[in-house]
Amino acid sequence: SIKNTIPNVSGVLFRRSALVEVFREHWREIDSYRVAGDWCVYVNLLRTGALAFTPEALNYHRRHGDSVTISRFGLNELAEIARMQAYVARSFQPGHECAIKSRAYLEKLVHEFDLGSRFTSAQIEGAMHGVVEAQPRRA
Repeated sequence: SIKNTIPNVSGVLFRRSALVEVFREHWREIDSYRVAGDWCVYVNLLRTGALAFTPEALNYHRRHGDSVTISRFGLNELAEIARMQAYVARSFQPGHECAIKSRAYLEKLVHEFDLGSRFTSAQIEGAMHGVVEAQPRRA
């Protein structure tokens, strides 16, 4: 409910029938995300039943400064994460403590990607509520 903890889809095994069902029933929602669609898939897969997790490293995922995720992080990406957090909160009611942690994660991203130097406080706050309006960037 706070962030997508699966760094790359190659670290996941799916039951085909469950994945097909999720795509069939939730495609519009999944397709509405540019960067958080995978997280939306994972959340909706949770509705279908069993989940297994192993902490053992069976896959490696690397990120670098030129990756799409890192180099283009802005208001739209922040808003998608906030929108996905709200989707999970509506679907599963994780509680007040998770809401506090979700907000803290958004604030961490604002700091980590120095969004305050590129956008106004109002723009950032709007994105943290899952809304990005067509506003000009700060000079």
